[in-house]
Amino acid sequence: MIDFERLYIKWSQLKPINFIVLTTLLMFVFTMPLSFVLNTIGVKEKEIGSIDYNQYGLIETILLTAALAPLIETFLGQGLPIYLTQKFIKMRTNQVAVFISSIVFSLSHLGYSIWYFILIVPTGILLAMTYIVFQARKESSFWMTFSVHSLRNLIAISPFLLDR
Repeated sequence: MIDFERLYIKWSQLKPINFIVLTTLLMFVFTMPLSFVLNTIGVKEKEIGSIDYNQYGLIETILLTAALAPLIETFLGQGLPIYLTQKFIKMRTNQVAVFISSIVFSLSHLGYSIWYFILIVPTGILLAMTYIVFQARKESSFWMTFSVHSLRNLIAISPFLLDR
């Protein structure tokens, strides 16, 4: 049987660069089953939606997806909801904070589609967990979360970047 608590402890103690890389990879791994289910039930990629990168140049796309979006979303999707949850909720604070943060983060992507909202939930959970882990480590939870998010977005847009 898998000892999730032990895996969590090992994950939460990784050096920052290893943490960033592994967590980014986990985002894609945890999204794959959801992608498979959506594909199986006939949801087309066009129905899922995303940013239309063709309307932006290469530099604009990189700045938007790897800098601006992660910066704003880390503040609004992790920093603010987690701070408010920790301030006002006293029972199971971090679990509630992860739940609220991941819902807020996913809701911010609902404009693409309900399917995109569903697909982004694992990413929201891992970003919230990243924020809380580095908060507990008394390291920069904001910038670590931003870094994970930024790398995830860069990998996600790499086919577009290579296609240009």
